[in-house]
Amino acid sequence: MTTMRDASQQRVLNAIDRGIRDAQEDYKKAAWTPLCDGPEHLITASIFYSLAELTKENSLTLETRVADVRAYLKGKPRAGRPPAVPRGTGRVDLCLWHKDEDRPRAIVEVKRRAESWTEQPTDSDIDRIAKLLLLRCPRKLGFGVLASCIHREIVGSREKAENKINDTLASLQETIQAKVGAQLIVRPEQSRFARLPLREEYPEDPHSKDWLWRPVVFIIHRRPDRR
Repeated sequence: MTTMRDASQQRVLNAIDRGIRDAQEDYKKAAWTPLCDGPEHLITASIFYSLAELTKENSLTLETRVADVRAYLKGKPRAGRPPAVPRGTGRVDLCLWHKDEDRPRAIVEVKRRAESWTEQPTDSDIDRIAKLLLLRCPRKLGFGVLASCIHREIVGSREKAENKINDTLASLQETIQAKVGAQLIVRPEQSRFARLPLREEYPEDPHSKDWLWRPVVFIIHRRPDRR
C-alpha cells in the first residue's frame, strides 16, 4: 500500500491564511462588516474547508477532545480516530492528522479577534497547545497554530493603520511567547495587508468604516534541540 505524504508545514500555514481571507470575503458579502465582528465558527469552518481542499480525505477533525489528542499521542487507544463532536470544554478547534495514520500532527485554535489571546486565563488556547507540544510520550505533536485576524480603522493614512497592526502583532508575539515558556518558539507567519473599504462602498450606512486588516497565523513548535 502506498503511504500518502503529508502536505508541507508551509502549505498548511498558507491554507490557514487563505481560509481566514475566504471567511472575510464571505462575511462581507452577507453582512458588510469586518470579520472580527462576526461569529468565530465562521472562521473555523472556512479554515477547515481550506485545509480539507489541501489535505484531501481523512486528515481533519473538528472540536476534538484534548483527552483524545493526548491518548493518540501516547499510543493508539482504539481503531479509528475520534469523530467530530459537539462543542464542549477541553477541546481543540481543529486537529490535523498524519495521512493514513491515527496520529495527530498539529492542532489549530481559532479566535475572531487576535487581541483575545492577551485576555485569556491560564486554561486557554495557548495553554492547551503548549501542554500538548511538551507532552512526554512516544509520539510528538508537530506544531500548534493560533489563527485569527486584526483590523484597524484607516484614519488619515494607510501607513498609520499598518503600523498599528504591526505593533499589535509584535506585542501579541511577546505575550504568547511569555505564556508558552522558553521550551517553545512562537513565530508569526507573513501575510498580506488588505483594505476593507466599507465606508467607501456603503456611504449610506453612517456606522461603516474603512479598515485595513490581515490574517494572523502564529505557529508554535518545540525548539530544535528539544526531543
